[in-house]
Amino acid sequence: MKEVKKHTHRLINKFLIGYLNIEPDNIKLYFSGGRGYHVHVMDLSVYDMNSDQRREVSNLVRGEGLNARGFLENVSREHFTGKGWISDIDEAFVKYVGMIMDGENPIEDKNLINNFRKYFTSDESERKRERLRVLMTPGEEKYKRMEKSKLEAELLENVIGKVKRENACEIDEPVSTDIHRLIRFPYSLHGKTGFQVCEIKLEDLNSFNPLVESIPETFMEGELRVSMSKKFNIEMMNRNWSLDGEMEVPTYLGMYLLLSGRAKLE
Repeated sequence: MKEVKKHTHRLINKFLIGYLNIEPDNIKLYFSGGRGYHVHVMDLSVYDMNSDQRREVSNLVRGEGLNARGFLENVSREHFTGKGWISDIDEAFVKYVGMIMDGENPIEDKNLINNFRKYFTSDESERKRERLRVLMTPGEEKYKRMEKSKLEAELLENVIGKVKRENACEIDEPVSTDIHRLIRFPYSLHGKTGFQVCEIKLEDLNSFNPLVESIPETFMEGELRVSMSKKFNIEMMNRNWSLDGEMEVPTYLGMYLLLSGRAKLE
């Protein structure tokens, strides 16, 4: 759940607001009742988008197809706008080259780092000094002949991989691109958890605790006797539960255990 929350935060702030200029007031956020979140974009400009157009947005937020070859092809056609994958990757590349030359290891491939550093420090030729200056300067100039340098292109591939891992969002791609799917109705109950689909203010996402705030009020009273299929630990309503065998548990916990298939009703 914590990891999904990170991806939801990126989706809203980095991509919808940052890349696509969606106004925050036109974004509604709901906990799905399961493990994820539903982001509703209430903007007339997106209502007529077909499946192919929605798939483009899906590919954007997932970083689909990001690699050095495609990046270099796109850089030759696109202008740097200050936002988007191209600008993010360029910013990271410049930063990491500087870190490497300062003796740091910003990527995992230590052999590549050592070879890169050795190449630019092995002699003091003006050509290498000028090339290093270009590599450490933001903008598209450095990429115009990068494909001719295996070392630089390999470093770019590593940088792209790192930027993608740190910024891409995992979303439900089939649902997001299908214009015929129905959105789970807000305030309904999820059939596999018993949790409520509830609205969250964008500024409250970080503090939102689904194992407290999405439990329906109607399940807060009474107890259920359940038989666990196997041992299970969970924190719910700010209490740690260690569950095994036959037990009496609060209704809200019992409903979750029954609907999720972790227990049977006794």
